[in-house]
Amino acid sequence: MKKFVAVCLSVLLLVGCGKTEPSAEEKLEHIKSSGDYPEVLIETAEKCPQTIDFVYAYPEKHGKRFDIDLTADARLDTVPLFIQWDERWGYEPYGSGYIGTSG
Repeated sequence: MKKFVAVCLSVLLLVGCGKTEPSAEEKLEHIKSSGDYPEVLIETAEKCPQTIDFVYAYPEKHGKRFDIDLTADARLDTVPLFIQWDERWGYEPYGSGYIGTSG
């Protein structure tokens, strides 16, 4: 019986208990309805769907300090892609908004 219970618990953990990542539509709905996001970020997520993950992470990531080391991105044979809504700097204030929305 103990083995059966252990197997059942393992299956539940693998299949049913883990949280799944919300869809982009679900994230956008949460952003618009939760009250946790500045209006400028809500507008950015609505107008620019590729920023939804960045905006969705705002409550957890804004105010956090990141050690920014760009040496891995610096190569002589390529041009690195730096996106304004990168979490390392995108939540920093800039003008009347954030680098992620105004940079």
